[in-house]
Amino acid sequence: MDSEVLSALVIIDGRTHCLFRGERKLRECGNDDLKLHGNYSFLMGVYPEPAKGEAVFNMTFGPVAGGLFESIKFNIRTYGERILSVTPEWNCKARRITLSMEPHDRALLKVERINALFSASYSSLFCHLIEKITETEAGYETQMIRMIMIESERIASHILAIQRLAEAASQNVAKHHLSALRERLLRVIASTFGHRYIFGMNQPGGIARSVDLEKLQSEVGIIAHEFYRIWELIKVSRVFMDRIIGVDRADRIWYVGPTLRASGHSFDARIDGWLPYSDFGFSPVIGEVGDSYARASVRAAEILESARLIGEMVSERKLFVHGVSPINFEASGSYVDTVESPGGELVMGITLNEGRILKPFIRSASWCNLPAFTEGIKGGILTDFSFGVESHGLIVSEMGDLL
Repeated sequence: MDSEVLSALVIIDGRTHCLFRGERKLRECGNDDLKLHGNYSFLMGVYPEPAKGEAVFNMTFGPVAGGLFESIKFNIRTYGERILSVTPEWNCKARRITLSMEPHDRALLKVERINALFSASYSSLFCHLIEKITETEAGYETQMIRMIMIESERIASHILAIQRLAEAASQNVAKHHLSALRERLLRVIASTFGHRYIFGMNQPGGIARSVDLEKLQSEVGIIAHEFYRIWELIKVSRVFMDRIIGVDRADRIWYVGPTLRASGHSFDARIDGWLPYSDFGFSPVIGEVGDSYARASVRAAEILESARLIGEMVSERKLFVHGVSPINFEASGSYVDTVESPGGELVMGITLNEGRILKPFIRSASWCNLPAFTEGIKGGILTDFSFGVESHGLIVSEMGDLL
C-alpha cells in the first residue's frame, strides 16, 4: 500500500471505504491500515495539534476579513512574526447539500452549483456517472463539448487565481487588467453556453442546447495571448516576484492539480481519463520547486494549453447540435470516477436507483490542497500568508457535505 496514493475516504453505512488514485471502485478498508498513509488524517478532516511553547499565542484570521475570498477561519500559532502552525476551520459557514433521494434532474441542478467556478467539471462528471450506470453512450461530440466547457472554465479560474496573487502583492494595475480579461471571457462563455458559469448546459446523455463555438474559439485565443503578455509584465516586478518565490513549498504526492504538478509530479486526471484528451495531443504542464511562483507559472502555462486545446477541438467542428441519447432511468447501480477540475482531481460517486440518487459523495480538489497550504506555510512569516493561500486557488464552498 505504500506505493499507492490514497485519494478519498468515504463513510458508507458506518464503514470506512477508500479509493486509491487511478481506481474506479471503492474498497472497504480498516482504519489501522489507512493510517499508514500520510494524508489519512487530512482526508478525515483532522489537522495536527497547534504549536505550543513559551510566548506562543494564537492569532485568528477570518472567517470574515479583508483579503479572504470566502468564509474560512485560520488559527495561526506564532510568537511574533514566524508562522509555527496553521489550523483551518472551513465550516464556519456550514454548507450541506442534500442529494439523497433526489431525482437525477434536480440533483444535477444542485451538483453544478456546489462550486460555480468549476460548474462544468462537476456537471460533466455527474452526467458521466449516470451514463455509466445506465450504460448510455453519450457520443464523441458530447465528450468534446464537455472538454471545451471544462477548459473554458479552467482559463477563467486560473486568471482569477493569478489576479488574486497580483492583488495580494498590491499590483493593482495588473489586477484590474486581469479582472477585465476574465470578465471578457465570462461574457463570451455566457453568449456561447447560455450562462457565464455554464449552468444548465449538461444533461445525462448529451447537451441541453445547440452551440456555435466560432466566437469562443477566436476570443479564447486573443484572451490567452493578452493574458500571457500581462503575466510577462508582472514578472518584471521585483515586488511581485520577491513575495512569491520560495513561499509555501508543497511537494507531497497526495496533493492534486497545479499544486501537485508545480512540485514536479505529472499526475493529471486528463491523462487516461474518460474524456478523449489524448486525441488532441494533451500533455500536463509540470513545474519543479513547488512554491507559490511555481504554482502560478503552471497556471499561466495551463491557460495557453487550454486555449490550444479549445482551438483544436473547435477547428474540427464549430457547430454542435443539441442531442440527448435515450436513458433507462430504471437502471440501478453505483459508479465512481474522476475529472480534472481547474483546482485538480475531483472525485465523485453515486448510487442510482429508479432515477433517484443515493449515497452521493465528493472529494474536492480543495479538500486535498488545503493541507498543502497549512503545512507549506509553516516556518514562513505572516506577510507570506496571503501569497500562500491564494497560490493554491482554494474554494471553500466545495468543501461542504453531501447528504
